[in-house]
Amino acid sequence: MLHLATQSTSVVFDVRWGVPFIVYWGGHIDDAEAQRLVNDVSQRPRAGVIDRPALATIVPMHGDGWLGHPGLLGRHRGGSDWAPRFQTTHVECQRGIDGASSATVTATDAHAELCLVTNIELSAIGLFSVTVELRNDSQMKYLLDELSVTLPLPASATHLTTFHGRWCGEFQTQSIEWPIGAWIAENRTGRTSHEQPPFVLAHESNMGAHDGQCWAAHLAWSGNHVIRAERQVYNRRYLQVGELLNPGEVCLEPGDVYVTPAVMAVYSSSGLQHVARTFQAHARSVVGNLSARPVTLNTWEAMYFDHSPSKVLELADVAASVGVERFVLDDGWFNGRRDDSAGLGDWYVDTNVYPDGLGPIAQAVTEKGMQFGLWFEPEMVNPDSDVYRKHPEWVLERTGYDHVLGRRQLVLDLTRTDAYTYVLSRLDTLLSELPIAYVKWDMNRPHIAAADESGTAATHRQTMALYALLDDVRRLHPNVEIESCSSGGGRMDFEVLRRVERFWTSDTNDPVRRQVIQHHASLFFPPEVLGCHIGAPVAHTTNRESSLSMRCATAFFAHMGIEWNIVGATTTERADVAHVVAEHKALRHVLHHGEVLLTDSMRDTGAARLVHGVVSEDKRTTVLSFAQLDEYSADTTVRLFGLDANLIYTARRIIVASDDPTIENENEWLRSLSQSGKSWATDGAKFPTLPIESTVLVVLEGS
Repeated sequence: MLHLATQSTSVVFDVRWGVPFIVYWGGHIDDAEAQRLVNDVSQRPRAGVIDRPALATIVPMHGDGWLGHPGLLGRHRGGSDWAPRFQTTHVECQRGIDGASSATVTATDAHAELCLVTNIELSAIGLFSVTVELRNDSQMKYLLDELSVTLPLPASATHLTTFHGRWCGEFQTQSIEWPIGAWIAENRTGRTSHEQPPFVLAHESNMGAHDGQCWAAHLAWSGNHVIRAERQVYNRRYLQVGELLNPGEVCLEPGDVYVTPAVMAVYSSSGLQHVARTFQAHARSVVGNLSARPVTLNTWEAMYFDHSPSKVLELADVAASVGVERFVLDDGWFNGRRDDSAGLGDWYVDTNVYPDGLGPIAQAVTEKGMQFGLWFEPEMVNPDSDVYRKHPEWVLERTGYDHVLGRRQLVLDLTRTDAYTYVLSRLDTLLSELPIAYVKWDMNRPHIAAADESGTAATHRQTMALYALLDDVRRLHPNVEIESCSSGGGRMDFEVLRRVERFWTSDTNDPVRRQVIQHHASLFFPPEVLGCHIGAPVAHTTNRESSLSMRCATAFFAHMGIEWNIVGATTTERADVAHVVAEHKALRHVLHHGEVLLTDSMRDTGAARLVHGVVSEDKRTTVLSFAQLDEYSADTTVRLFGLDANLIYTARRIIVASDDPTIENENEWLRSLSQSGKSWATDGAKFPTLPIESTVLVVLEGS
């Protein structure tokens, strides 16, 4: 038996079956109960005609009698050894001084000459993570098709909540009763993806923000993946998560090792709040102690490709006047880049647009007290570019057919040493020559038939090369911050977060869409790593016209920025932006260090109303957003958990802009919010009557 435990969580393993079997994953139990559960495993009834229990081990094997989807698929030359059977050879367990515990279980198949090492960790905060290593000990090549991690779940996990999306519509959810059979999501985009991000929840039917058991899983990987949730006819349920490998993508030479991406999982006995608390705490430990998140202006929707020094400097002047702390020059600054059809890969400043280079621009920005940032898309190339004309062989696509273009561009093969060296050299040179404090790292095209120079599928190695490139940039320029952007939120996961400080959560600045996107993203990531900007009055991506108040209030709860040509804004609009920036700065010690408070408002109102909040570490200050997203007539009572039950909170409203919505009987409503933390959890408070597509911000101060 292995029993990894924190005060709130236990994970119990039986290691007699070659690969560890998760006997129990749930609330804390003692060692005696854990041992009883392990003893019961051998007494399980036969599954069908198999004479011994067919177990969903962390890597279930068809050769052991497992009739579900195997965790390992592969074979030696000629198709042999495709159904291996492993025997446990070594078990090692360690307990850390911080309350964390870990285990390593080694198993071998002497006949197939394979070695499987399972690495398990339960952190002090209750994050359960697993990686598996497969080593080829034979003298023949081993072609690996799949190696995934399996998490068996109890029958009480009757429902699934899955995540899907699209460009400008990331982090959408659906909840379904877990059917008999398999629910499968496959991502083949070469990035984390908008469409099928690697997150899944299994839960009880009554699960909400604070109620019901929930088992959440995430694959920390920025490439292709597969998620499988199967309920078998015997009512056994399991999640299976791993990298999706294209045909022939991983071939293990003698002695080679393949390591799965980490599967990170959280158990909660009290709904989504604990899931969010645990994942966000882990995210904060990964990114480290971030400085105060600078209010950022990005030039993209302010000028698109219409660059000139005078326009950039005029925008920088206005940005500084409203309190912007970081100024990012987006796409359009390099050779031949007058639209999106040309120039990608030619990372040289276009002197036709900037005759004196970017030095004077960067200097002017920094002299105004702002950091200077620059946009790159290092993994891509336009066919209409000098680098492609010189090196057409650098494209990650070899099919014998015409190239498949996406956004009029192709993927650059970073698995090639020469292409990799070129990109790193250009990044290093620009970051050395200019006072660049921030890089917006974009990736706008999925992988299609991604193959290296030998014609072998290469998304796996391209993803590893991306990590290496980010690591090299960080090594050469340790003080430069990096944003992960992929047409918005197409690359958001915990592995890339080890190398960046910010995600561009979505390409849409439409505040109504952003409210839902950010709320769901907050199940996994804290506000300070989720970029959100105040956009123009009419959203570029949806043509929705929104009030300045709604746009400001939505950006308030994230890493706040501006993406709007405020040079053309009215005097009143500029004053409002300066005001909300100042309010944000005054409260970002709460917003970017506190705990996100989830409510059941969206579940109760069908996404028409959303209440979102953050409470400070000392529980004395809480910032709340009441957003009316769509028409809804019935009264809504909002309960807040996570405040100090013994404190009395006094409510005040933050006016974010001149066009803030009017609240009927506002003073009376604010008095109703002024109550103890205990009353907030038991009695709650009423949602105000608001116009459609409007938001009200409130601060609760406890004493």
